Amino acid sequence: MAPSAGTAAGLALAALGIVLPNPAAYVVGSLLLAAALGLALRRRAPGWLAAAGAALVAASAVVVPALTRPGSEGLSGDWAAPSLDGTVVAGRALVSPDNTSVDLVTGRTVRLGSVTGGTRFVADDRMIVVGEGRVDSVRLDATARWTWRPARPSTVTPLAAARGQTVLRVCPAGQPGSCRLLGVNGRGRQDWATEAPGQTADTPPLTGPGGSLPALAAMKPPAAGDGVFLVDPVTGQRTIVPGQAVLPLPDGPVAVTHVSGARCVTSLYPTPRPAWTRISEEPCQTARPQEWFVEDGQLWVQRQGRWTRLALADGRAGGAGAAPGSRSGLVTAGRVASVREDVPLGPNPFRGGEPAWALEVTDAASGGRVARLVSRERLTVLRLERGAVVVREGNRVVRYTLDAA
Repeated sequence: MAPSAGTAAGLALAALGIVLPNPAAYVVGSLLLAAALGLALRRRAPGWLAAAGAALVAASAVVVPALTRPGSEGLSGDWAAPSLDGTVVAGRALVSPDNTSVDLVTGRTVRLGSVTGGTRFVADDRMIVVGEGRVDSVRLDATARWTWRPARPSTVTPLAAARGQTVLRVCPAGQPGSCRLLGVNGRGRQDWATEAPGQTADTPPLTGPGGSLPALAAMKPPAAGDGVFLVDPVTGQRTIVPGQAVLPLPDGPVAVTHVSGARCVTSLYPTPRPAWTRISEEPCQTARPQEWFVEDGQLWVQRQGRWTRLALADGRAGGAGAAPGSRSGLVTAGRVASVREDVPLGPNPFRGGEPAWALEVTDAASGGRVARLVSRERLTVLRLERGAVVVREGNRVVRYTLDAA
């Protein structure tokens, strides 16, 4: 066999094996290339050296792609549950139109029964569904369920949920200015009622993103100015505090900022009493910040192009500095911050012909890869935590723990 003919045939077969992909064609092509190389070397080197060189080339061409075949790394399966067609609410539960939910933390599936449609919220380890003339609540572990109905036709809006209590804004139909706040307990019974100053059925609620609710209700007073009403879900205690911008944290406290002199004052309210107050010389936003996230018990808020870190866990306010990354909305991912789907696996004859569906979890600060998941099934990211990622993988919902958490 002439070396040139063997080289051409080997290259053609190897290329065909990569494109298809077809491991057999690639291996035969690699062997032809090695044989052609050995014949060429025999003219310039001893026979044993030519044979050794050809064998080394053939082995490298076959072994290296096989060993570098893209695969999953840096993660391991935790639990799996049957998937369903639905949307992720509050980053916590996958909920279908018939109000069946999959808890993205535990994998528990809960069905609400005959209640379909409505507006769904997830907070306080519960799913709350507001429908026509009723409010339903069910714990994500299915241990408690209740239904509450207003006395007359009303527009009902949940404002907060914590410790088994739910704050509802109830505005009777055809009675402008008669809205009230009601506290509904874990048995679906009203515990308290109070006025809702300045609230109407059309007043946008100060709640978290994506169907989440804070642990403390917040309302702007009727008159424009520097003030926010805070309402405790358990007692119904209503307190007015200084504030212009309100940031309700999902399943957590409420951050309130206002201007005092030329300084910006930020306070964090887990209850009507602040856990801490921070005074900054930086300009204070007069509207809800568009760039913010929670990480390792700290709230990062972007003001005037600069990130400011505010502690949430222990009451100490941090200083200003560069955040690990710029993201819109809530991300509770710690240092594992970015997820990319449908990552190309690259040319490899041993990739088996499966769809190139891959997911990568990367470190936001360094950009280095923390974990990769390769699957024959279509992958959709449902939830990202510091130490785990939850994905829809084909017809399953799977939680993978990250080895480098």
